[in-house]
Amino acid sequence: SQIVIVLSLERFKGKQDMKHKDQDDGSSVPTPTNYRQLPELSWSERIITDGVISLLANTQYVYIFTFLFWMEVPHMFPHSWLPTIDSYSFGLFPDINKVDPPISPLDTFISWIIFFGSIVVYVFVYSIMKILDLPGWKTSIVLASSSVMTLGTVLRLHHDSLHLPMLWIYAIGNFAYSATTMTKLSENNGSREWAEFREFYTLWDIFEKYFGFQLHLSDDLKKIAPKIGAEDAPENLKQLMLGFHPHGIFPLTHIWMSSSRTWRNAFPNLKINALTASIIHVVPLMRDFAQWGGVCDVAKKSVYNLLGMGRSIQLVIGGQTEMFESRSWEKEVMLVRKKRLGVFKIAIQHGLGIMPMYCFGETQAMDNVYFPKIQSYIKSKVGFPIPYIPYGRYFLPIPRRVPITVVVDIPVFPRKKCDKPSLEDIVDFQTRYYSALEKLFEENKKKYGHSSHSIKWMDS
Repeated sequence: SQIVIVLSLERFKGKQDMKHKDQDDGSSVPTPTNYRQLPELSWSERIITDGVISLLANTQYVYIFTFLFWMEVPHMFPHSWLPTIDSYSFGLFPDINKVDPPISPLDTFISWIIFFGSIVVYVFVYSIMKILDLPGWKTSIVLASSSVMTLGTVLRLHHDSLHLPMLWIYAIGNFAYSATTMTKLSENNGSREWAEFREFYTLWDIFEKYFGFQLHLSDDLKKIAPKIGAEDAPENLKQLMLGFHPHGIFPLTHIWMSSSRTWRNAFPNLKINALTASIIHVVPLMRDFAQWGGVCDVAKKSVYNLLGMGRSIQLVIGGQTEMFESRSWEKEVMLVRKKRLGVFKIAIQHGLGIMPMYCFGETQAMDNVYFPKIQSYIKSKVGFPIPYIPYGRYFLPIPRRVPITVVVDIPVFPRKKCDKPSLEDIVDFQTRYYSALEKLFEENKKKYGHSSHSIKWMDS
């Protein structure tokens, strides 16, 4: 993936050309030095914040490569130690020299690939179950069957392998995990939300410190913010929908922001479930952290479930389309507008206001490899632009430490509640919402170091 990133660096030529052009006309391209300065961190704070951010931004890789690490452990010790390690670990870390020829690191890697492939199979099956919208008990049966078949096949292939004990441990663990966490469809109802995890402010303070997080409320919103979500709040403020913009490459702020101390102080009574792409809810460990934090799937079923439960929801209205148009160096921020009617239809049906939010710095935190012709072609064929390799700090999938500022305005309300709104009603609501969002952006961009940025609407 790092080779692909380097090959895509041709885009920096265009970036440099843009800088020179702007210098000629007296303007400047926004760089980190134009933004507000982040406070310096001590060496101990840097170790903690960098470690936590790197881990939580890449939990999908942690699960995969931890298993590979444990399988490769026997290759890391002197051969004379291996018989003792094999004996005391009950074969989990085998003596690779017991067979002739000895097991090589490549042999172990191939075993890992085969096992990982079996996990991919039943994760794919789980995705199909969600699409078919089967009841929980049917999902459980299909998942259990696919797990037994795929993992059983792998174990049978390795019946005489020295890695069999370790494979058994992981097979049982994965079967237990899928049977206990994937059968309640928690991504549709928030049933795995963990209040203690959301209130673990020591963790969320690390995110705030890393990004220098600031929350700015408009003057009108400051007057009503403490009441929003409260039991004695006006009826139209008890439940809301919140629109987060822009998507960026990976909207990390969208996921952790509502659990932060700063957000809770500004909105003490507003309980939110952030909604994210389905892929986050099928990858072990990544889905656990997300769901403990109250994050749910952005599917329509989740939206109706949560709204029916009286919860407020927060979603990135522009969706993944914005993700593939995000460039940290571009002065134009691409926002999707025309095709996003479903959100406004649901809001009208429930009589809910939508509160606009804009996150300054989100598009600067990460980039994706840039092969526009290839990505555009593949996206037109399969719906997903490949290659997708996000990167940020050190050209790794770690967000850059840039100032993050979220500005929020008062909710925009539908003119009336209606079970079957007309297209005119939906478009009217959408137009007023995006006008409010654009006004919010223009009023605050200079204050937070983005004066040369502008919104470009993607209406095609």
